[in-house]
Amino acid sequence: MLIGNTIIVTDPKSELLRDCGYSLKQKGYTIKVLNLDDKTVSNHYNPLVYIKELKTFDEVLENTSPHHKIQEDDVMILINTLMANTKSENIENTSGDPFWEKAEMIFLQSLFYYVIRHYDKRHQNFTEILKLIRLSNPDATGVSELDRLFNKWAKQEPDAIRS
Repeated sequence: MLIGNTIIVTDPKSELLRDCGYSLKQKGYTIKVLNLDDKTVSNHYNPLVYIKELKTFDEVLENTSPHHKIQEDDVMILINTLMANTKSENIENTSGDPFWEKAEMIFLQSLFYYVIRHYDKRHQNFTEILKLIRLSNPDATGVSELDRLFNKWAKQEPDAIRS
């Protein structure tokens, strides 16, 4: 398939890459691989880099953004896409109550906002979000490390998400 000046090739057994990859690189082609079986040899895609920041006209001119407001619609589109494409056909909500799905969306939204707000661009990725999820297990006092992080954030910037 040809898209612009990019050629997309389906190679489920990696035979074309193995047999022709070196020759194509020698001729100046850039090769990117999406390998779902062995992700360590796959090129990576990070959808968080596409979440835009909202800036005022003056901030754009001065190349500053002290408020660090993000496009909330971008976050929600990403979360909705993630949830729609990871929904299990075997697990069905028998109550018809959307509470748990909405709770999951709000939880993910808070994690995305935290990562975008507190991590540099290089660390704004799903790996960091997974690390935060692992911090959500409560200790003996019933408070998790994630609770502590969010409580600290709320004290530092009480209007961070609403602003």
